[in-house]
Amino acid sequence: MGSGGVCAFEQTGLSVIIDNSAKMNRATPQRSTILCIDDEEIALSMRRMLLESAGYTVLTAANSSQGIALFQTHQVDLVITDHLLPGATGSDLARELRRVHPTVPVMILSGGPVLGNAKENPDYFLHKLEGPTKMIAKVQSILRSRGKD
Repeated sequence: MGSGGVCAFEQTGLSVIIDNSAKMNRATPQRSTILCIDDEEIALSMRRMLLESAGYTVLTAANSSQGIALFQTHQVDLVITDHLLPGATGSDLARELRRVHPTVPVMILSGGPVLGNAKENPDYFLHKLEGPTKMIAKVQSILRSRGKD
C-alpha cells in the first residue's frame, strides 16, 4: 500500500460506504469468510470494517506468514491481499495458498501497476484507487459466482 493518499481516499469515503453497504445487505446477510492480508494496519482495519459492514466474517493478517497460518486453520472463501508485502508479493502468496487450497480465489489489491508475470497466480486484481464501492461489488460478484453468497 505505501501511499498515504490511498489511505486518505479510503478514509474519506469509508463511513458512507459502510452505511450504504449495511443497508444494502440487511435483507441478505453474507456468511462467507474473507481473509485480508496487508502490512499497513490502518488500511487493513478499514478493509475489515468495510467487509464486516457488508456482512462478511473477516480474518486479518499483517504479513504473509500470518496469512498462510490463518488460511491453513480456517475455512476461507476468498483471500484479499496487498500486492506488496514484506518479503513477498501478492502473487508469491497466491502461489503458496494454492498449495494448501487450490480452489479458493485470491484477489490482489495494488496501488500501482502490476507487471504481467505477477498476474500468473491470483484470480482477480483491483486497483486501490477504484475504491471501496468497487471492492464490495467485486467481492460480491466473486462469491456469488462460486455459490458462496
